[in-house]
Amino acid sequence: MTGPTAPKEPKPRKPPSFSKRKGREAQNKVRELILAHLNLDPDDVKCALMGESGADIKLSKAARELFDYSVEVKWREKINVWDGIACAKQRKGEPMFCFKRSRSEMFAVVRLEHLLDLIKQAMANG
Repeated sequence: MTGPTAPKEPKPRKPPSFSKRKGREAQNKVRELILAHLNLDPDDVKCALMGESGADIKLSKAARELFDYSVEVKWREKINVWDGIACAKQRKGEPMFCFKRSRSEMFAVVRLEHLLDLIKQAMANG
């Protein structure tokens, strides 16, 4: 059957390796941004291995002194923000959920009160 009444064929599913590659790329992007903005040594910020438990971005003690966040990273077309925040909250540090989708920039979610505290601190430091 063809035409407007034909049932839609489901999109073929991407292999798991495709999703893992995107996840790795997203983690690497977050790592690169942290290193570039905080002037840390590359050994201080590592990406978790796929399937490894814990935070997606592993921080050394020196990095934690500057950036004490529990970072969860996702690259998906559809995001459940609450699930990402819940994952980030399971670990030590201020929860941060970083996410993107294809052809978009990276975004981060933190608690509003924490963000306002950062802005207040930046204003005080002039």
